[in-house]
Amino acid sequence: MTSWQRVPPVAVGGLVAVAFWDEDTVAVGSHSGIGLVDARTGAVRGRESDPHGDYAWYQADPPSIRKETPTGVVLMPSMGLWGGNFRKETDDGWSAALVPTGALVSHEDRPRFAIEDTDEPRALGFSQGGTLLIFATSSTLHLCHRSSV
Repeated sequence: MTSWQRVPPVAVGGLVAVAFWDEDTVAVGSHSGIGLVDARTGAVRGRESDPHGDYAWYQADPPSIRKETPTGVVLMPSMGLWGGNFRKETDDGWSAALVPTGALVSHEDRPRFAIEDTDEPRALGFSQGGTLLIFATSSTLHLCHRSSV
């Protein structure tokens, strides 16, 4: 099993929702638009503003971030201020839970670790492949990744 690597926290003003684009990229929706963030470094790969403030990037049912691409619209299941849900456990036994001081990530046979952030939690969970973890608060995106399951 590969250990988790933490990415430096990413400040996001007015974080509304997050989604897994894939195992390497996270979509972040805020009051001012959406951005794509490299899940291994925290670098912003792209940004689209929401000039009308109408949250056109968001779909409520089911909660999703909408992203226009050259081949059409991609809908990414999201979690955030307006609902949604991510996996709380990986196939190989890692689990994530909210605690009063932030988030706790644990495994029966491995050292657990905490992500400390007491701002209002917006999202917590693992990517489909189990190699990426998101913990998002109202102002900060916390990312942890591992290279294999």
